[in-house]
Amino acid sequence: MKLEELARLAGVSKATASIILNGRAEQYRISKLTQERVTALAEKYHYIANVQAAGLRSHTSQLVALIVPELTHGGFACFARTLELRLRAQDYHLLVSCSEDEPEVEACALRALIGHQVDAIVTISCHSSDQMYQSLTDNRIPIILIDRKIPDSRYPSIISNDLDTSLQLTSLLLESSHQQPVYLGGIAGMRNSLNRLQGYREILDNAGININEDYIFHHSYTAEAGYEMIRGYFSQHHVLPKNLLTASFTLMEGALSFVREHYALLPENLNWATFGDNMMLDLLPFPIHSARLDYTSMAEHTVNLLLSGLAGDSEQQAIVLSRDIIRR
Repeated sequence: MKLEELARLAGVSKATASIILNGRAEQYRISKLTQERVTALAEKYHYIANVQAAGLRSHTSQLVALIVPELTHGGFACFARTLELRLRAQDYHLLVSCSEDEPEVEACALRALIGHQVDAIVTISCHSSDQMYQSLTDNRIPIILIDRKIPDSRYPSIISNDLDTSLQLTSLLLESSHQQPVYLGGIAGMRNSLNRLQGYREILDNAGININEDYIFHHSYTAEAGYEMIRGYFSQHHVLPKNLLTASFTLMEGALSFVREHYALLPENLNWATFGDNMMLDLLPFPIHSARLDYTSMAEHTVNLLLSGLAGDSEQQAIVLSRDIIRR
C-alpha cells in the first residue's frame, strides 16, 4: 500500500499521514483520534514506509553498516548483536556484510553498502591501507575501525592490546614447559598479527629459547586454516604439539577439530593457549588458557564513537581494550 492510499482511507492528507507515521504528531498538534485512525489502518494493511524516499528528504538513512570477516566467529557475532541492540535504541538499523578476509570481497561489500546510503560504517578490515575507504566514501560519513587497526589511518579505532596479551599467554605456557610453543597465526601482514607474533617472540628471546621458525605458521583466521596448520605440523612430527599458542579462537577450533578426528580420546598432557575464549574450554580434559575480549564493551564504545561522528565530531580516537587472561 502507498502512503496516498492510506491517507485516503483515513480521510487525511498525505502530509498529515506522513507526520503521524514519523512520530511527529504531537509537534503538529494532531488529535489523538486522527493519530489512532491512521496508525490502525497502517497496522491493518501492513504499511511499510519508503525508507529510501524518506532518506532523500532528510539526508539520512538511519542505517549503519558493519563489515566483518565472518559471522561464525563467536566474538564478532556477539559484537554485532550488541551493536544492533544499542543502535536500535537510537533509531538506527544495522546492515551486516562479510568480507571473508578477502580485500576484493571487502571492497565489493563496501560499494554495495554505500549504495544503500548508509550513515556510518563499522569495519573489521583486512586492508593494509584506508585509501579504499577514503576514496569510496570521500570522507563524507563516519568510519570506525574495530579489532584491527589499519596502519597510519586517522579513523577512530577500538582494538585490544594484542602485544601485551601475547606476552602474557606465551609466559603462561612457559610456566608449565620450557619448550617453544608451536604458533598458529592469521594473515601475516596485518597489524594485529604482527603484534601477536612480536609478543610471542619477545618472551622466547627473554627466556633464552632458540626460536625454531618451523614451529611458526601463518594462514588466515578461519577454523579451516587452524585445521590445515595443525595438520601440517602433525604430518612432519607425527605427534600433537605439547605447547601451542593460537592467534585466535577460530584457529583453536580448527586445531581441536583435527584432534577430534584423529584421536579416540582427547590427550590430557597438552599445554595450549589461545586468543579469544569459549565456555567449551572449561569442559576439555587438558587446559587451554585463553584471553577473553569483552565484545559487549567494544560495542558500547563503538556506539559512542558513532553517535559522536554522526553529530559531526570526527576527532581521532584510539581506544585499546585489555583482555582477561583465563588460566586453566
